[in-house]
Amino acid sequence: MQFVYILISEESDYGIEQLLISVISLRKYHPDDEIILVTDIPTKDLIYKIKSPVINYINEIKVEIPPAHFSKVQRSRFIKTNLRNIIDGDYVSLDTDTVIIGKLSEIWSSSGQLCCTRILGLCEKYGRVLPAQLIEYYNLTGKTIELDEKITDFFNTAIIFCRDTELNRRFYSTWHRLWLKSSISYGYSSDQPDFWRTNCIFHNVVREIPIQYNLPAIRPRITLSHLYKGKVLHYYNSSVKETALKCRDHKFLQSVKEKGITKELKKYIFNIKWHYFKGLLPMVKENKGNILKWLNKR
Repeated sequence: MQFVYILISEESDYGIEQLLISVISLRKYHPDDEIILVTDIPTKDLIYKIKSPVINYINEIKVEIPPAHFSKVQRSRFIKTNLRNIIDGDYVSLDTDTVIIGKLSEIWSSSGQLCCTRILGLCEKYGRVLPAQLIEYYNLTGKTIELDEKITDFFNTAIIFCRDTELNRRFYSTWHRLWLKSSISYGYSSDQPDFWRTNCIFHNVVREIPIQYNLPAIRPRITLSHLYKGKVLHYYNSSVKETALKCRDHKFLQSVKEKGITKELKKYIFNIKWHYFKGLLPMVKENKGNILKWLNKR
């Protein structure tokens, strides 16, 4: 199996530290599988300059050259939307704002060729129930909703299982082209609206995988049964403020930057489920006694 991350980072941010947390968690469940990092030249140079321990957890660094005038987010999306045409072989791509909490082996037996989890947060707009991000996209670009009328599912692209097929390579080429136009013409950097538009053009080829592969660690949307079966916690680095995890806390990440891998860091990562629900206890509506019982059996 092969897993792929994309990272564009600078010395002033915590992108490398968040990647480190994710790959440490992935290696716990997939110690022998291949992990590839796709990045640009400045980020690769930075990783070696600071001697990041992330080097010890990945098998290969592939360098791409996005347009120099693009922002960090744009450079990352430039690579992400064309990833199928960069990597050979089937892969699972993971955003760096994820923590792996279970084996991902079952996803490889999926009958789908291109798979993601569905978006959970939807709003009513234009006479339809749509993700807030898509509404923002239409408001900004002035496009009509007609193109997406046949789409019934809206997908989150943080975790993508992608087989190496000619269809998927064409899908990514179209996604890349649409995203470039949105980014250049409208300054809209998010990749997901154009992923949905591409899925419409390709007549809904994207298939759904269970939500446990992309659990939103941002608010009490998920149940205990979700967490029992959970595979990936996704803490939404760029947009959501509320989370029960330390992974977005600058003080915590600064400690990782300064100290590297410590026993305390590994303990935190390997017990992330416990920390997640411990942090949510004041917020959850479920029976707290059951949650505490689960915590005590961690």
